[in-house]
Amino acid sequence: MKTNGRSKSKESLIGKVYANPRYRGKRVIIIHGKAFPSPGGVTGFRKLKLLLKRYPRETPTIVYVPKAETLILTL
Repeated sequence: MKTNGRSKSKESLIGKVYANPRYRGKRVIIIHGKAFPSPGGVTGFRKLKLLLKRYPRETPTIVYVPKAETLILTL
């Protein structure tokens, strides 16, 4: 399976976003090698549309960074 450098850089950027306390408790849009904090609801959707217009050939990744006290349960 081939992987390109862009996917590895996106994974490392996601790791940096999760490690940065500035993004805790927020949604983050990762596109074009950059991270953009995004509010929820209609305002967040508008920001996503703006970023898609600015970078039309890129596929965004949207992640939620939980707060430090959040407990995540998996089965």
